[in-house]
Amino acid sequence: MDVVTGTSAGCVVGAFLAADALRQLEYLTENHKSLRDTLNYVDFSYSSSGLFAGKKWVEYIKEYLPCRRFDELKIPLGIVAADLVTLQEIHIYEGALLPAIRASISVPGFWVPEENGEWQLVDGGILNPVPVNLARKLGADVVIAVDLNTHFEQKKATSVASIMDRTIEAMMQRIRQVNYEMYPADVVIAPELPDFGFMDYHRVREAVTAGYDATQARMDEIVAAVKNPSSGSLSMVSLLERARSLIESVSFPGR
Repeated sequence: MDVVTGTSAGCVVGAFLAADALRQLEYLTENHKSLRDTLNYVDFSYSSSGLFAGKKWVEYIKEYLPCRRFDELKIPLGIVAADLVTLQEIHIYEGALLPAIRASISVPGFWVPEENGEWQLVDGGILNPVPVNLARKLGADVVIAVDLNTHFEQKKATSVASIMDRTIEAMMQRIRQVNYEMYPADVVIAPELPDFGFMDYHRVREAVTAGYDATQARMDEIVAAVKNPSSGSLSMVSLLERARSLIESVSFPGR
């Protein structure tokens, strides 16, 4: 594996993978036995821009993630956020690591946006849930994508929070379809997680099992793609060059 990219929950897992610290991530998730346990690690905000401040969650991740900056990682990592000021997709792959993760997991309306100068950053999933283009940008010839949104639950929204959640989900579904047309991955792993929410850390064992099963189902394709990189993947370079003019790259100072 030469490069890792991720958005939202994917950037959290990606950061631990790039730091060669998956065991520490496993220890982190063992503390979540129920939704109540998860809520112990979030701090409610007094701001009008989100329910959760996010500081407590960042401190929690900090206890387990051994790296503080992108250049300390074992594998190059790229993280996607979205800027509410310019309405652009933002790529982060240098500088301080924890603020970048905090930006990418900031679900609009729930988490207070992460501020960085003139930038007001939120969950990159609203523009790019599966950042294949960033993987290509960072040098990947073969991209194995993990898409957590393929199998979604069909249900009616019953509250303000669920309406917000379903609205974001609808946008992400359309956006991911368009993104795949522009930047196709060589192989897509799609675990069946139809009823998982962004606060369901206590269900991590179910998610891991679903991910393992989905990966095994695609193993022949993965091996074939690695052995024989497709010319189609390399032809994305011209599209990527055109897209770079629309995508900003930022970094956070400090640690």
